[in-house]
Amino acid sequence: MNLTTEPTSLNTPAGGDPIDPFAGGGEMGALLRAHPWETTPLGPVSTWPQTLLTSLSLCLRTNFPAIIAWGPELIAFYNDAYRPILAGKHPWAIGRPAPEVWSDVWVVIEGMFTAALSAGLSTPTYDMPFFMLRKGYLEECYFTGCLSPITVEGGAVGGLLSIVTDTTERVIGERRLRTLRELVRAASDPVHPAAASAIVRSCEASCQVLGGNVADIPFSIVYLLDEDGRSARLASTSGIEAGQAASPSVISLDDDHAPWPLRHVVETRAEVLATDLAIRLDNPAVIDVVGSALVMPLAPAGQARLNGFLIAGVSPMRRDFDESYRAFFHLIKEQVTGAISNASAFEEERKRAQAFAEIDRAKTAFFSNMSHELRTPLTLILGPVEDALAESAGSLHGDSLNTVHRNALRLLQMVNSLLDFARLAAGGPHLSFARTDLSTLTRDLASSFRSLTERAGIKLVVDCPPIAQSVYVDPAKWEKIVLNLLSNAFKFTFQGEIVVKLHESGDQVVLTVADTGTGIPAGELPHVFERFHTVEGAKGRSIEGTGIGLSLVQELARVHGGSVHVSSVEGQGSTFAVSIPTGSAHLPAEQIVEGGARPPSSVRPYLLEASQWLETVQEVDVPILPRSEAAPHDERARVIVADDNADMREYLTRLLSTRWQVEAVADGVAALESARRHPPDLILSDVMMPRMDGVALLGALRGQPETRHVPVVLLSARAGEEAILKGLETGADDYLVKPFAARELLARVQTHLDLARLRREWSAELARADERAQRLTGEMRARDQFLTIASHELKTPLTPLALQLAMARKLLRAGLTSGASVPVEKLTVGLESAARSVERLTGLINNLLDVAKTTSERIDLKREQMDLGDAVGRAVEGLREALNASKSEWHTRAERSVTGFWDPRAIETVACNLLSNAIKYGNGAPIAIQIDCDDKVARLRITDHGIGIAEEAKSRIFERFERAVSADHYGGFGVGLWLARRLVEAHGGTIGVASSEGAGTTFTVELPAYPDAKQLE
Repeated sequence: MNLTTEPTSLNTPAGGDPIDPFAGGGEMGALLRAHPWETTPLGPVSTWPQTLLTSLSLCLRTNFPAIIAWGPELIAFYNDAYRPILAGKHPWAIGRPAPEVWSDVWVVIEGMFTAALSAGLSTPTYDMPFFMLRKGYLEECYFTGCLSPITVEGGAVGGLLSIVTDTTERVIGERRLRTLRELVRAASDPVHPAAASAIVRSCEASCQVLGGNVADIPFSIVYLLDEDGRSARLASTSGIEAGQAASPSVISLDDDHAPWPLRHVVETRAEVLATDLAIRLDNPAVIDVVGSALVMPLAPAGQARLNGFLIAGVSPMRRDFDESYRAFFHLIKEQVTGAISNASAFEEERKRAQAFAEIDRAKTAFFSNMSHELRTPLTLILGPVEDALAESAGSLHGDSLNTVHRNALRLLQMVNSLLDFARLAAGGPHLSFARTDLSTLTRDLASSFRSLTERAGIKLVVDCPPIAQSVYVDPAKWEKIVLNLLSNAFKFTFQGEIVVKLHESGDQVVLTVADTGTGIPAGELPHVFERFHTVEGAKGRSIEGTGIGLSLVQELARVHGGSVHVSSVEGQGSTFAVSIPTGSAHLPAEQIVEGGARPPSSVRPYLLEASQWLETVQEVDVPILPRSEAAPHDERARVIVADDNADMREYLTRLLSTRWQVEAVADGVAALESARRHPPDLILSDVMMPRMDGVALLGALRGQPETRHVPVVLLSARAGEEAILKGLETGADDYLVKPFAARELLARVQTHLDLARLRREWSAELARADERAQRLTGEMRARDQFLTIASHELKTPLTPLALQLAMARKLLRAGLTSGASVPVEKLTVGLESAARSVERLTGLINNLLDVAKTTSERIDLKREQMDLGDAVGRAVEGLREALNASKSEWHTRAERSVTGFWDPRAIETVACNLLSNAIKYGNGAPIAIQIDCDDKVARLRITDHGIGIAEEAKSRIFERFERAVSADHYGGFGVGLWLARRLVEAHGGTIGVASSEGAGTTFTVELPAYPDAKQLE
């Protein structure tokens, strides 16, 4: 393209002055006019081409930042709006070549200039980053603009025009806002319940976010202030490793050489800008980009005490630490402070929840123990009394009367201990402290155990010299301290010695009770004085106990102004030490009495209870007493009785030996050894025993071929407890809950002995029915399990199976008595009828068990962070055999991993029930499983293409025992969908259905993806 010839001098209009290209250019126009252009490669203004003059005039008059680079040397012209971009380089840059003006970024922009000059190409840029030396430091800048060529005559490029906008503040502002957004999100993320410290976790999350913006925050350090306020502990860092000179694990506020002025921040509650970072930072890479750091206090509004400190590195080599930069740091500080406060509230809530849970566990353990402790003496009182009432004479005498008396005293002791503990826990009863000869009192109490220790082969050493100083105690309460400690030592000491000492130590009197017993595991030592706490699996003479003895000792020592401590080595023994002050200054004046009669001693119940731990009942074989039903065979059946309580062993032996041979042992180990030597006809065992309990004994018996089929009846004082359930699942034949009636016990034992005998007599004749009999036995156990949970203290379990077996027994007995042949066909029909009844009852019991438990109990969810897809996968795997059998194809689609805080077992149950429903009613059609999630809700959809659900049935299918189709065709009890709804609603979610007849069904489960802290309780 040919242009008009460029003039070689300024155009001069007719009759006027020469055109001034700098007119209207403001301050820059004046500066350009005054510049000595004749000394530059461009020469005098009068020689400049018209294109340059026109372009310059336009450049100076525009309000947008613009710069012209003209000629081969790229001489710079710019307008007033461009001056802030040059900053400190103005006015030095006027008339200088562009490579000099932008020497700090020329390596970046040279290619753009070359392309525009050589090819005549315009080059746009958007938020292009630069690091420029225009203010004396390497500054981070961003620009949006366009570099365009200016053509002269002939189409050649005479120069370049660049119009730009400085977008630095916008780009940096967006980056900082993004950091603040991520901090808010990190603070709102749920904390895993298993996290060691929610506060430290929140600090780590905050530093992780800050570490993603090294341009504004080269490094960050968070310290948390200790409770004493004199030291700070490192919580987290970013951009700098923990343990460096600037980030030690602990900083003492009293240390004058601490790396950061934390003490000054605490005293003034004001931030401090630290500038001498070279002496603090030992990482050269960090020193190169960090000029200073702001030390800020972390304290919620209105709170006097600081939570900690945030130390944030400032980068003056990138941005000046202006008000905007400082305000950004203040917003960061507020977010971190809020995150710590939220985490602190969460942690406090979790601690409260744990404390409540611990109290609940303690109460459960206490009531379980008390159930056992109270039921045993009640059995031994009620049993002999009922026997006496049944006799014509109607009186108690001899061993029976002694048993009743001992157990009544034991019951009284337990009640008194409970009352003492309750009064102390409620603030304490009125105590009477009197000046007491503590040496004599303690020696007498300890010596009362001497006969017991001698019988047990244990040495008792009592060393209680006179106490010179006066000592005030409540004698009755001191008795309980001494007797509880002595009883505890005797219970867990099998050989060696027990040493009781009383001595002065300054202004204290110290009682020590040391033994060479089994000791206490190290992990249990911190808990031995907790109320209701018992050491599981501890080896002792008995496992009986309420778990309040040692806690009562601690409380009684406390009301005396003293304390109790324990030291122990497992397997070597334990030492308990009770210290109380001498004198009476520490006691309430109104509770101090002078003289007074000593209350009756409470030592006898302790001695009676401890003496039971030594008793061993030998095998009893007494003549057969007359009874209404004589045994149909000559030899009496042999029964092993296992119980750790001597009175209970003696009572059971006396009760059973009138009919059968009885061998009584004190624990499961002895029972197992006897059964292996000579398998008995029946074993009657307590559930709770030392060394080996009844459940473990049952498992060991079932694991040995020679004892596998021995009937086992369990005696339990914990009705409905897990031990009974485990026993039934393992294979117990029956159980009785204490207290029980003697007649019921005899009837149960007789029934199971008769059943065992019948099994032996029928073994040859009914060999082909053995498998069915085993199935019936298993169903009978399942029946007993259901009855255990449903009634807890079931005494007369009657089922169709028992009725059929009783009928079969009568038929057989009638045949044996009359000499006629046994009607085998009729027996077989009866057994088949029993089998059908039990099979139907088993299904009914299982369904009712789920319904009863879910209806009567609050659903206790055990939440944890889990993947919804994993739970569905486990459900699919568990139903794979059913899926294969139905020939259904299935596929799972999940757009991404979906996680939340749910109960894995409950969610798996929901998925399993819905999948089972799809298999049952899908008629072999494909099954689709879809998992997705938005910000607040996780969804699980399970779709089948089966028979569908009628419109009128949709409103009731989630109710108990409701069905959409007849049970005649598809079976089932109608509780699966009801249970799924209960579990989903317990999570705060919903479950819905979309279906039409013949077109398939879709169930949709919606669960909160991020439940709040209240839902996690």
